[in-house]
Amino acid sequence: MDDRLLLDKLSLDKNSITIDGKTYPIKNGCFQSVNPAKPYQITHSEQIVIIDLINQFTHSNKLNEHMWFMQDNGSMYLKHNGNMLFHGCIPVDKEGNFLKWQIDGREYSGKSLCDYYEYILKDGMHHPTTGDCYNSDLIWYMWEGKNSPLFGKDKMATFERYFIDDKDLQKETLNPFFALSGKEWFADKILKEFGMNSRGHIINGHTPTVEENPIQANNKFVTVNGLSDMEKIGGYTLLFDSFGIRLVTLRPFISRKQEIEEMSDVVIEKQIVEHSAERKTVSDTDYGQKIKLQIKKLMKQLEELQ
Repeated sequence: MDDRLLLDKLSLDKNSITIDGKTYPIKNGCFQSVNPAKPYQITHSEQIVIIDLINQFTHSNKLNEHMWFMQDNGSMYLKHNGNMLFHGCIPVDKEGNFLKWQIDGREYSGKSLCDYYEYILKDGMHHPTTGDCYNSDLIWYMWEGKNSPLFGKDKMATFERYFIDDKDLQKETLNPFFALSGKEWFADKILKEFGMNSRGHIINGHTPTVEENPIQANNKFVTVNGLSDMEKIGGYTLLFDSFGIRLVTLRPFISRKQEIEEMSDVVIEKQIVEHSAERKTVSDTDYGQKIKLQIKKLMKQLEELQ
């Protein structure tokens, strides 16, 4: 992530910055405390602020409660009832090949990369440390690294948007995953990588924009919370019941008063993702399979008692 080290590229008067050989004026700068000799060295006052922020986060009972809930119940992806759910993307190149990343002498990509990140996240919760820490560094990378399934862009251009008035520098390029998500062959490749049947569906969140139909790749790729023109729609809700899978387009919520006065349905449109020829029963679900396994174990114990 060395490309995000920008403070050493400031001019001595801190009124301009040079990136890739081109100099840009700084707008609304606030770099008075940056030492040109050691631009990343923080001052004593800044250290006090950081320590206070760390204490607020690490000693917040409510935040810790939420974090441990995520640790116990969350995952980088979820395989559920023949479908795969994840927030973000699976990093690929323009041809749809899974990007490979070498960490500690081992190569990770696709499913193995997601599994490794999940291990690091959960290990970091169980072994919190201070100072230089491999886990915390990698968790930071997950937040804004270009090979992170949770980010899905080439960079996080917050610095450029705040301080440089240049649209090209402010642009954040999406991982090719998002452009390929409408291709059926690509959806099949993702499903296969994660050990899923090609009849399954990919249910994805975080997609930055929804300019076209949120159901793509021959109904195999469904976007549930992509951002769009919120004056036209209020988002999407996915319904999965015994009849099949439907995607509901919601009307924007303006106010409780208006909703009561107009007594209008929040649903604008319903789209069929999959319709079951025969209604599914509990036994057809993942939960049903667990019940069958429990019954099998109980029957075996009963036979042993007899």
